[in-house]
Amino acid sequence: AKSAQDGYTLFVCAASTMVVTPMLMGAKAPINAQRDFVPVGLVSRLPFFIVVPADVPVKSVQELVALAKAKPGTVTYASNGNGTSGHLGFEVLKRQAGIELTHIPYKGSGPALIDLTAGQVQVFFDNLPSSVPYIKGGRIRALAVTSEGVEPSAPDLPTVGATVKGYEATAW
Repeated sequence: AKSAQDGYTLFVCAASTMVVTPMLMGAKAPINAQRDFVPVGLVSRLPFFIVVPADVPVKSVQELVALAKAKPGTVTYASNGNGTSGHLGFEVLKRQAGIELTHIPYKGSGPALIDLTAGQVQVFFDNLPSSVPYIKGGRIRALAVTSEGVEPSAPDLPTVGATVKGYEATAW
């Protein structure tokens, strides 16, 4: 942010750095993304996968929504931490689907996945690479992808938007 605007200095970051942190911190944020940076382009967008432990009796987003409506506040969801893309994505899902879930923040995907597989939480938004070993091992099940369209790396998974109209959540 303090480097000379020489056309040679680039800054690559995640959405949390440029959007979430400044929004949560307000005037105390160390940067103002709109004032301090000039966007060049989007490098990548990464969808989340809604995953549940293998023993949770839901096989789809529709069933997850039904469970959450039947037992408001009792279904717990893990996130990589407060204010992360996964946390905020779930909050948007809650609002759009009209459900109440209880947020359990973790310090990263690893601890969240451990508790998910142990049944300590019932649902998690995760990136595919960290979930694949658990999915292939049968310890967790993927319900849907949070991208707007079909995810090429998981073409058989439906989108959340197929159940909750207009829903999309990705990290960038």
